Amino acid sequence: MLSAQITNIDTKKQFTFREMFLWIVICLLANHTIHRIDLTSFFQALVSLSSDNLVHWFAYYVIISRLLSSPSRLAISGGAFICALVAGLSIVIFSFVSYHIAIGLLGTVVSIWLISYHRKDPAFKSAGVVLLALSIHLVWAKLLFRVFLPYILQADAAAVDVVIDFLGLDIQRDGTRFSKGEHSVFLVGLCSSFHNVSLSLLIGAAAIFFLRDYWMPKDYVWILLLCILMISLNVLRVLMLAWSSESYEYWHNATGLSIFSTVQTVILGLAAFWGAHLRHPSK
Repeated sequence: MLSAQITNIDTKKQFTFREMFLWIVICLLANHTIHRIDLTSFFQALVSLSSDNLVHWFAYYVIISRLLSSPSRLAISGGAFICALVAGLSIVIFSFVSYHIAIGLLGTVVSIWLISYHRKDPAFKSAGVVLLALSIHLVWAKLLFRVFLPYILQADAAAVDVVIDFLGLDIQRDGTRFSKGEHSVFLVGLCSSFHNVSLSLLIGAAAIFFLRDYWMPKDYVWILLLCILMISLNVLRVLMLAWSSESYEYWHNATGLSIFSTVQTVILGLAAFWGAHLRHPSK
């Protein structure tokens, strides 16, 4: 599908907005890949790429695919061309700091450009929404999470405590500390149930615009349900970490960490596609 669309680009025509946005997104993808890939060997390169969150790669695919599907052949202006050059230079500069910042900041600007200036083109608009969701996940959600971390951890601990009482588990809570016998764990940012909730937003947006090029009002409700599902799965993980020292070691430091991440991504992905498919006009 994607390879077939790429062949439709007519390089003999004047440089268009579609090609400009494609190049910017491809540069962001290349920046992401370069920072994630391990070039020690071919095998390590494959392992490093596959270990990265597959949702990111899927989001890039949806963005590029939607841009390629646009029928727009509007030639860019001189000002837009200069903006594109500045964007490319900024990607290089920001890449020395963090690829998250490069993608987050520039992705936000480009996504707003796509959504607002080209709002009449559903392909551009849908690509912009997914790019904005990716930018929120990589930068803005993390910044907000750090700013409100103390309050988030308190809310997180209360949510876990409610589940403990409901299930009747023999786990005691003291603030953000959970203990069972001599084993105890403390809730920290990376282990919070609210950590990476923005990933559910990204999965939902990518699934929706993979199937169609427009947003429906009920999609907001489904995205909210995906966020609740993500929090629920993370609460389950906190309970497993607090259950015993052996359980903590397995689900936090050993194979259980990869198993849980994979299962969590699969569940969220299936739920996202199911929700987007139910709202497809053909259904």
